[in-house]
Formats: sequence, C-alpha cells, structure tokens
Amino acid sequence: MKFKKIIALDNIELHDESIGKIKSLGEEFIGFDSVSKSTQDTINRIKDADCVLMSFRSEIKKEVLTHCKNLKYIGLVCTTKNGVKEIDNDKISITNIFDYCEDGTAEYVFYQLLKHIREQDKPTELFNKTLGVIGFGAVGKTVANIAKGFGMKVLYNNIEKVETFAKFKNKEDLIQESDIITLHTPQNVKVLDKNDFNLITEGKILVNITLGAAYEDNDFLEWINKNENVVIMDACPST
Repeated sequence: MKFKKIIALDNIELHDESIGKIKSLGEEFIGFDSVSKSTQDTINRIKDADCVLMSFRSEIKKEVLTHCKNLKYIGLVCTTKNGVKEIDNDKISITNIFDYCEDGTAEYVFYQLLKHIREQDKPTELFNKTLGVIGFGAVGKTVANIAKGFGMKVLYNNIEKVETFAKFKNKEDLIQESDIITLHTPQNVKVLDKNDFNLITEGKILVNITLGAAYEDNDFLEWINKNENVVIMDACPST
C-alpha cells in the first residue's frame, strides 16, 4: 500500500534514513517542526492527508476528522494514545509504539539519583533504601529491577497488582514508607495532589520524568519551596 500524502503533524525527530523510508511509502511527504497552534491549524495541515504521523505533543480532535476525508492511517510516534482519544472511526487505523526506551529512561533515573546522593555534604548510598514506584508499566518495572540490583527495598503502586518481587502498597503508604518516590504513569495523569505532597517530607526524594502534568504546578511549587525538599525531573513546571 502506498499513501498519496503523508504528513508529520509535528516534530517527530526523524533522521535522514527514516525520512527516506517514509518518503518511499508515499507520493508526497511534508513534515512540520512545531505543534499546531489551534484546531484550525491542525485541519490546515492534515486535511488532504491519507497518512498522519504525530508525537505525544499533538492532538487530533473529533471535529478535525470532518475535514479529513482521505485519512486512512494515524501513526503515533510515542507510547501514549492520548492525542487521539476522541477518535472512534473504523475507517482509520491507529497504531502506537508499545514499549519505548525503558532501559534508557531507567538508567537516567539512577544516573541522577547516584549523582545527587554522592554530591551531598554527607554522601550516602542507595543500598538498603526504599524505592517507591508509582506506575508499574515497562519503565516502572525496569526501574524496580535496577533498584533490586542496588540492594534496595522496592514498593510499587499500580492500577492493578502484578506478579513481581516488589511489594504492592496503596499510594499513601508507599509515599510514607519510601525514601525515594519515582513516577512512571501515563501522560497527563494527575497522580499526586496536595495531600500527597504533604506526605513527601524532608529527606525524601521525588523523581518525575513522566510526560505531561502528573500534578498541579501550584501544589508542586508550594512543596518544593519548603525546607530542603528534593526533586529530580527532566522538565520544569511552566509557572
């Protein structure tokens, strides 16, 4: 099957080899480097496309589809499907990436943790500390396995219990019993609220490398400005 027009709705970070392969699948390929500024902007970009590629940064709303008569396929260059959650159309195939970069993400978590604890006035170690993992998908499980190698006690909280060496805890108990709390939940799932932040007392470390907003910025900012609270993250709140 060859597409007539392939659109990359935003910057999906393609290298030259990938661009070449995508172009071979269609008669025309156009790639955009930024997220659409509005619903109308999205319509203008993809209205003639029969194939759309997009990252987690973009969203295609239901109303957009009324202008996209040729659309047959949406390829999500990410693990989440949040950007197409309004779409329910049997004529449009939608795929996403099942697992992506769990090893690299987990390594980043421990690189940052080791860097932090070794740079303190009184350097410490991870051995015998308790790690609480909130969100036990591919990344959460990989983080837990690495923690086990460091001799850490591992707790986890998830929508459902799974077969694992880690011990299941409700969210509040996990936060209270953990030295380090790390978030690995789906994009834009609000997992921590003001009461949860009050349980993350001085001396604990919060790790957040989730996509989107895992909590309200104001709740986080109020917490991080108290005492000597510590957070490890790869993006700062917008406020």
